This record gives sequence, structure tokens and C-alpha cells, in this order.
Amino acid sequence: MDKSAVSKKTRKTLLWAFLAFLPFAAAGFLVYTVFSPEFGTEIPRKYFYFIFLVSIIFSKALLFRFSKGRGFASLLGTALLVFLPAQVVLSLALYRDALSFHPFIYLFSSAYLISFFVFAVLKHRNVRGRENLPVAEKKPLFEKNGLIGLFFSFIVAGIFLIFGLSDLGKFAAVDEPLWTFDRIPKYWNNVADGEFKKTMISDKPGVTVAILSGPALNFLDPKEYRTEREDGYLVNPKNDFERFNFLFRFPILLFSALMIPFFYLLTLKLSDMRTALFASIFIGLSPILLGISTIVNPDSLLWIFLPLSMLGYFAYLKENRNILYLFMAGILMGFGLLTKYITNILAIYFLLIIFAELAFAEKSSRAEFNRNFRSLLADYLMLILTALITAFLFLPAAWINPARLLQITIWSEAFQKIWPFFAIGLAAIFSEAFVFKSRLSYPFFDLVSRKKIWLIRKTGFFFLLFSVFSIANTYLGMKWYDFESIIASPKTSSLLNSFFGFFIANFYSLVFGIAPLILLLIFYAAGKNIFAKDQNSAQKWTAYLFIFIFIYYFASAMSLVSATVRYQIVIFPIAFTIAAFGASSLLDGLKLKNSRMAYGAALVFFIAGIFSLNSIKPHYFSYASDLLPKNYVLNYKDMGDGSYEAAEFINSREGAEDLRVWTDKRGVCYFIKGKCATDIEFKEDLQFDYFVISAGRKNRIQRLSSTRGSRSVYPMDLKKLYEAEKLVFTLEIGGRPNNFVRVISSQDISLK
Repeated sequence: MDKSAVSKKTRKTLLWAFLAFLPFAAAGFLVYTVFSPEFGTEIPRKYFYFIFLVSIIFSKALLFRFSKGRGFASLLGTALLVFLPAQVVLSLALYRDALSFHPFIYLFSSAYLISFFVFAVLKHRNVRGRENLPVAEKKPLFEKNGLIGLFFSFIVAGIFLIFGLSDLGKFAAVDEPLWTFDRIPKYWNNVADGEFKKTMISDKPGVTVAILSGPALNFLDPKEYRTEREDGYLVNPKNDFERFNFLFRFPILLFSALMIPFFYLLTLKLSDMRTALFASIFIGLSPILLGISTIVNPDSLLWIFLPLSMLGYFAYLKENRNILYLFMAGILMGFGLLTKYITNILAIYFLLIIFAELAFAEKSSRAEFNRNFRSLLADYLMLILTALITAFLFLPAAWINPARLLQITIWSEAFQKIWPFFAIGLAAIFSEAFVFKSRLSYPFFDLVSRKKIWLIRKTGFFFLLFSVFSIANTYLGMKWYDFESIIASPKTSSLLNSFFGFFIANFYSLVFGIAPLILLLIFYAAGKNIFAKDQNSAQKWTAYLFIFIFIYYFASAMSLVSATVRYQIVIFPIAFTIAAFGASSLLDGLKLKNSRMAYGAALVFFIAGIFSLNSIKPHYFSYASDLLPKNYVLNYKDMGDGSYEAAEFINSREGAEDLRVWTDKRGVCYFIKGKCATDIEFKEDLQFDYFVISAGRKNRIQRLSSTRGSRSVYPMDLKKLYEAEKLVFTLEIGGRPNNFVRVISSQDISLK
């Protein structure tokens, strides 16, 4: 190599090092003054801010001066490298003490992260090697049948909204006051006050809930609706609590309805109009999905963002890796991270889908295999970066302290035990693709690709096996596993149950939370996979969806937490999408492929869905399939169903304003005109006229009241309430005797 060329390269390297040292040193001195207040008395800290600003401007000016002729991506990459040392120093300092810095520092750190994302986008096309990919068949999104299906999906969304608006304010949901009274006002008050650090309102983190429900604060002040204690009782202010509930819940319900056509559009990219229309009907007319959408809670949005992110990524794989769908999947994943940390499971799942794509790919040379492998990994990084930048932009706490992103990702509850292993595995995978050129993985995937039909068959087989086992165990009187006890205490029953008990209980919540007709279609789709003779698109996508269900249930069982209906709400739209593929496959098998048959089948599903909604109205979240024996309850962890009806009964009694009520459901107290109490341990001798009890709180109250002899100063045996036979009011939700809300008069029972 020419010595002059080497000398020129050395000089440029030294120049970049010098330009990096200037802001690094300025940032170091600035951080030192922040953590050494006594130093600031000698030299005002504002001068160090000024020095840091000048160092940035000077370094950028020289960078532009000596980078003439270079492309924007190259220039941006060099700038990121030059300012990396300063950014590392500031990030460590911000993590320790975010409130001590000038807003300019937060702006610099945020601009650095956004610039890094832009650089990654610019470089992504070069790494992914799109020119080596096969050309997919192009089809218009809005062909005639597609438009008709989209129109019907909006009708489904309208039905969803109409049913949801029915009695929207007339129940008090469990855990909802944490959001309506505390977290949502806290988020918006801190944004208004510029205290961005405090916008991390929960470990969930639930930011999307605060953003969507926040407009309610323009019409009311939650402080005016809080219950107050008076002589040991809870007393309501005379405000309209139904209006309070409606204003907070309506934005989430409306948003959920508008997302139903979005499910249609993404499913349409994977299949045809029939499948997409069936999926939108199954999702939009599901009582459980409607029920969760009427509650101010992260789960009410998680069922939208997480499955849609999956469908967006599948559409990306299907549509010749159109970058639009990759960004869509990443943005939706980012909103999922802002909703609930369980979305992190997608980081593992999408990585597994890469391996599945390699296994399902056509046989190729090692060089072609490696190009495809690197392309998929580059896509994966782009998706994760898009999710992170989306979370960053909508989480003001991260503007101040970028480490907040780690708290909702690798340091979250869902990832905290496994993130070191995940990081090591990820490093090994990227090394294999980019350093070792797939020398180890190519022979393995060449072998696995010969078994791809076997993989498709096993996904259907194991889903059917576990589902049928859960049904058989239920009909045999919970002979092997008591699903009800596991679900009634999903986080505290680990001492009495094994890993497999938790795992199989998840299928109980799923198969009995779906209408029988739709469940049969899921079973049909699983059966088609079992007897698959060759790979087709529908069987591939259903196999991918089954894999997610297995991963989710495995992770839940490993955490020794049973996935109750609420905890596995994201599984339901995935199962409904599988059912849609099953329905289309069934029509094909019956030689009913024309549009009229598709619309006829859609009409049948539509009517059946409306019937299901109407049969459980307005207690949608307490829905259970008719396949479940009447003596069993599916959703012990209900979200407050029946609280309003019990309160209304008591309010209809003479002298309701003077009545005193004890209840195991705090939500009842929000509607009571008189005085109310929910404490298990009383500090004074309170007297009650009525008691309100529910199936969902029976285990908890009985467990807590068993210690009353040593801890409680109020001599009441609350366990007797659940054995009372004389009732003044009873509500059997969904027509199930064991899913009750009851009112007992104090004159009819003695708790001594």
C-alpha cells in the first residue's frame, strides 16, 4: 500500500480521535461539577455547559469540513462514532442523577439515539441484501372482494362498539382505580409540569393507557370522585360515578373497535378475503375481547398491539419483505412495550421465526443460505430498534433517563432472569451469521428443512393433545388437575401444583373461553396441519401461531403463574386467526370456494357472534363456552361484574342513604348511596345492614379471615357468608351458579 495513503488514513484517524476527545472531556468535566457541588462554587456550572456546547459545535464543524464528498450515511456514522464517548459518559450520569442537568443535555442524548436509529435505517438495506430475495407475486390491497370485506369489518367494528357502549359505566373494575385515580392523572400532570422523569407511572408501564384515557381529565377531576372515610366506613361524594367510568373507558373502547379493520387488512396480506373477514368477525364479536376493552387496564390494549405486531411481521415475510410492514411490526411492538412488559416475549419469538423461515426455505448453497440468514437478522435488528425508538418517543421518562428503556425490556420482570442467556445466545447467532458465514448452521438447517412437514404436523398434534386433555380433565371432574384452584389463585398456588399443571391449565382458560363453533374450526386447522402432506401458506402461518401459543404458555408455567383469561388475553386474537384459516380450509375442502359461499359462511359466523354477545350482556368478560359444565367457572379473576347490580339492589331499599354495607368487592362501594366497608380487619366495632359477596373473592376472604383470631379486633367469621342459604339478592353471571354475586341481610345471618 502507498505510504502516503497510509499516512493520510492515520492523520484522519487521529483527527477523529481528537474530535471525539473534545466533547468527551467537556462532558466529563460537566459531570464532575454535577456530582461535586462544592466545585460549582468556584466556577459556575453554566460555563461548563457552554464549554460542552462549544465542543459539540467545533467537532461537528471540523467533521463536515473534512468529510466533503462522503455520503450522508457515512457522515452520520462517523458523527455517531465521534460523539459516542461523550454519550456514554452522559448516559451513566443521567442514570444516576437525572434532575441535576440542564434540558440541553437531555436533548443531546435524545438526538443521539434518534440519529443512531436513522443511521441503522440507512444501513439496513445494504446488509439485508434484498436483491437476492425471490420476487413475490404482487396483488392489489383493495381489489373488489377486499373492499367488500373491509366494509364488513367496519360493520363488525360498529357492532363491537354498540355492545360495548351498553352499560359502559355501570360496573366497577378491579385494579381500574389505580389507573383512573392515580396513574393517568399522574402521567399527564407530570407532562404538564415538565417533570418527565415521573412519567414512568408503573412497571407495566401502561403509558398507552394513560395516553388514550387521558382526555377524560379535560372533563372531570378524579379527586372529586374519591371515596372518603367516615367513622370507619367509605362514603361516596355525590358525583356521577357512571359518567366518570364512561369518560375514561370510551377512548379505549373506540380505539379497540377501530383496530378490528386493521386485523382484517393484515390478515388479508397473509391469505384471502375470506380468511381476513372471518378473522375480523371472530375477533370483533368475541365477548372476552369486548369485555377487556371496556376496562381501563394495560390488558385492554395489549391484545391489540402484540398480535398485530406478529401479523405485521408475517406480512413482511409474505410481501417480499416490504420494509413498510417491518416498520409497522416494530412500531406496534413498541406500543406493546409501552403497554405491558410481557411484549418482550416477541424478541424471542421473532428470533425463533427466523429459524423457522430458514427451515422452510428452499434448498440452496451455503453462500445463498448465509445471505438469507444475515438478511433476516438485519431485519430483526431493525424491527427491535424500531420498537425501542417508538417506546423512547412516547415515554418522556426515557428522554431524561435512557435506562428506562432497559426497565421495560431486558430488565423487566418478564426478562430479568433470562436476559444474560438471551444476550449470549444473540451474540452467538450473529457471530455465526456474520463472522463464521453459517459454517455450523448450514448443515443443521439443511437437515431440518427435510423435516419441515414433520414440524407443521407436530404443532397441530400437540395443540390438539393438550386441548383435548384439558377438556377430558374437566369432564372427569378435574380428576388429575384442579384447574379452578389454579386459576382462582394464579400467583399463589405454585406450592400445590407442578409445572405441567400450570401449563395445561392455560388450555382450560382458552378452549372454554371460545365459542364451540370457533373452537371446532381451530381444531380443524390443527387437524389439517397434522395430516399435511406438503407445505402451503395457510399451514405455515397457523404453525407459526401455534408456536407462539406454546412459547407463551411455557413462559407462563416457568414463572409458576397460571395464564387466566386476563393474563392470556393476547392469545385469543391469535386463536381466532387460526380459526379463520381453519374456516377457509374447511370451505375449500367442501368445494365451496365462490364468494357467495364465503359471504354466507361469514353471515352465519356473524349471527353466532351476536348471539354470544347478547347471551352474556353486559358481563362480557365473564363469558364461558356452553361446552364448560355449568358447575364450573372459567374466569374467577373477573373484573368487577355484578358490582353495579348488587349496589342498585341495596340502593332500592328504603332509607338507602343510611344503610351500612360490607362487601368483598370494593367496586360495590363506588355505587352505594349509604356507607360501605371492605376491610378484612376492622379497627372498631362497625355494624352492617347488608353483606355483598362474590365467587371471585371467596378464596381470598376465606384465607384471610382464617387468621382473624390472632389478628383481627372485629369478631366476625366472614367465612360463614359464603355458606349462607338465605339471600335477599343473587345474580348468577352467565347462568352459572358458582359464578355469583349475592346480597345477605344482617338479620338473616350471625357471624359471631
